Amino acid sequence: MSVVVDASIAIGQVAEDADDPRVVRAFELVGSGRGIVPAHWPIEVANGLLMAVRRGRFDESVFIEAEQLLMSFDWSIQVLDLREIVLRCQPLATKHQLTMYDATYLELAVRFQLPLATLDRALIRAALVMGVQLVGREPA
Repeated sequence: MSVVVDASIAIGQVAEDADDPRVVRAFELVGSGRGIVPAHWPIEVANGLLMAVRRGRFDESVFIEAEQLLMSFDWSIQVLDLREIVLRCQPLATKHQLTMYDATYLELAVRFQLPLATLDRALIRAALVMGVQLVGREPA
């Protein structure tokens, strides 16, 4: 099954959140299907890891571990041009008070009618309002 995976889930896989049921389930789904991510996803994941290294949570070997682990899965990177971002993502970001980064995950989940895997509270709230299925949460 395909699933939209945000950076918090990817970082969680190599961090202390690896046993979080949402992280575990997301990677079960990606392992049996495909992870759908926006084009900025690799940079957002790398930046999250860099910030964790700077805060002393990891040493720099986390980058090698993350690359080996994350690249063992099948990822479909979705590129949105500026027009698509303005037309599709900006309204979601404004309506739900999300970053543009998070709005792209929500937009992909809505457009492709896929479940969304995230640990981000604001993105979870927005997904629930939009009727997007969340990985690790049973449909109501």
